[in-house]
Amino acid sequence: MRALLHCKLLLLSILLSGVSFSNDSGKVFIYVDSNSNFSAIDASKFTWKEIKLGDKISFGYNENVTIWCKLVVNSGKKNQDTFWSFNNIHLDSVLLYHHGELVGLQGDRTSYKSEFLNSYTIAPTIGNDSVLLVAVKKQLSFIDFSVELKKRQELFDETESSLSLFYTFLGVAILLLSLNAYICWQTRSKLYLVYILYSLVGIIYVAVNMGIAKYSFFPNFLYFSEFRIFSGCYWFLLLGIFLTKILDFQDSSPKIYTYLMSFQWIVAGLTVFAIVCLWTKTYSLLFIPSYIAYLIFFVNIVLLGLGVYRAYLQKHYRVKYVVLSFIPHIFWGLNMILAAFDFIGLSISKNWISIIILYEMLLFGWILIKEYVDSFKTVQLLQAQVIAEEKKAIVEIEQSRLKERRMMAEILHDKVGINLARTIHLLELGKQQEVKDLIQDTGVYIRNLSHRILPKSLEMGALSASLREQIEHVNSEYQEINIRFAAYDFPETISSERAFTIYLISLELIQNALKHALPEQITLELYWYPENIVLCCTDDGCGSEQAFIMGFGLSSIKRRLTDMNGTLHISSDNQTGTCVLIEIPHVNTH
Repeated sequence: MRALLHCKLLLLSILLSGVSFSNDSGKVFIYVDSNSNFSAIDASKFTWKEIKLGDKISFGYNENVTIWCKLVVNSGKKNQDTFWSFNNIHLDSVLLYHHGELVGLQGDRTSYKSEFLNSYTIAPTIGNDSVLLVAVKKQLSFIDFSVELKKRQELFDETESSLSLFYTFLGVAILLLSLNAYICWQTRSKLYLVYILYSLVGIIYVAVNMGIAKYSFFPNFLYFSEFRIFSGCYWFLLLGIFLTKILDFQDSSPKIYTYLMSFQWIVAGLTVFAIVCLWTKTYSLLFIPSYIAYLIFFVNIVLLGLGVYRAYLQKHYRVKYVVLSFIPHIFWGLNMILAAFDFIGLSISKNWISIIILYEMLLFGWILIKEYVDSFKTVQLLQAQVIAEEKKAIVEIEQSRLKERRMMAEILHDKVGINLARTIHLLELGKQQEVKDLIQDTGVYIRNLSHRILPKSLEMGALSASLREQIEHVNSEYQEINIRFAAYDFPETISSERAFTIYLISLELIQNALKHALPEQITLELYWYPENIVLCCTDDGCGSEQAFIMGFGLSSIKRRLTDMNGTLHISSDNQTGTCVLIEIPHVNTH
């Protein structure tokens, strides 16, 4: 039941904050001292204006205004369990006077810790005196607050609800941050790092905005008014930087990206300027960074909107998530504007910004985690496919070896075996010269066969000659395909070890093109440059990059290139075919 009561109070505080309630328990009178010229002893001279309990008192942006409040509680309604409640925890000071003397001090610029989180409270009477005099100040910012009479239990329940909201928010945020911190550590991605920084600043801003920072952690800190402005500004700046990363502004909108990144340095400078003003107590200059910070905030929104629109035109797949993240901002902003100009009477409470930040953190955190999980599954699937292809390739290699052995056996049987049988027969007949000629013919045949399998010139480093010879044999076997070879400025011989490796790579490229691309023409080219060797294999087939990537050949080529510090580039298109470009730096070549 108590949890249900907290939920009801939480919803009520979020949706109905600022609503006036008729109450005959007391009266509130106000007087606006525009330049703070008067003191408590001048109260008898004030022209008091009565307002209803719960009505919002708003003076707009000011530099040195004091709003005097005369609080009168009906004598028949005195209750030790009732408090005057000032419903704005970001007022600089709430000063209580009795007979012209200061007897109570609360506010953001004081070290006073309020008994309740959501409001500054004052007992309804001092002794038998039912009339209280309170001065409210909010320097260099907007003044808006309301005054009500509230029961202790109501104030306590509101405090518990706000604390429950914040610590629920904090728990979810820590969970998201932990998951994304792990992913950031795994991927070393700047996108996840920016999300973590944006979320941390968002948590700080929520703690300051809800009053938790002063209420629970730093009651003696006197500059939460400025800290609130700049933490909010940094939060939105980091949100903007995060959006530039998630929507790839650096590629799609480079100018907007440059402007948004420069804003963080401007705000950093403004922060230093504000700290200096506070340190030197030159408070009159604080309006400069405040105005500029608000201006940057506005320009930031405009540029982000423009960048998101451009990303939408380019059909970026993440635009829908960004639009979803800004929906609550739109409702909140419209409500704030319409309520400020009294177009509507319902005002969303300060807790709404906490819900917006939590919503954004949940949305973007879920998106990043989902994308990581999806990419992980894709990698696992590709690895499974690669393993399957490698197994298939191994089977094909074994089958190819068996085929080669069978062919060698047939060759030895058909040619060498027959020649040996004839040699024996001729020896029996005593035809020595014919035996000698037959043996020489068999030797030449075996030598040519071995050269075809592995050219003799390759042992001397004659790479281009060996490739040209091998390609001639392949062309004789594949009459329907033309394989062309060319070498440009390439020396006749190079290191035999390198020649052998590049020879095998070249044959692998040709074999992959024949197997996967179904080409009509294959071109193999060798280039000799002062810095490196370039091997280029192109075909006019159907585009074999995917098959080439998934095949066993790529791993074999990469393994050989790794030993030579070489690089591999593949481009493929269904219309133009496949181009494989290999660059190998010179090392110990001659």
